[in-house]
Amino acid sequence: ARGDAFFPGSATAEEISELVGVMKQTAAEHGRDGDAIPIYAMAMNKPGDDLYARIESLAAAGVSQTIVATFAPGVLADVGQDLVSRFG
Repeated sequence: ARGDAFFPGSATAEEISELVGVMKQTAAEHGRDGDAIPIYAMAMNKPGDDLYARIESLAAAGVSQTIVATFAPGVLADVGQDLVSRFG
């Protein structure tokens, strides 16, 4: 169905926070619960502190799921395990 998720892409966390407010207001105007709409955003940083900081800032902005970059096969499992241990 249309409108079942919100994807502001790679905007800054501040921009996303503002856009989430607009999305929730618009959803309410159309009889939808904006809190029930999942929010996705991109975190294309390399593994490490920058990636973790981006994920934290996105979560604070209301993002429910992040999309991370594709990593080389030899790195992918380690990055995935690290992200799961940090963020669930």
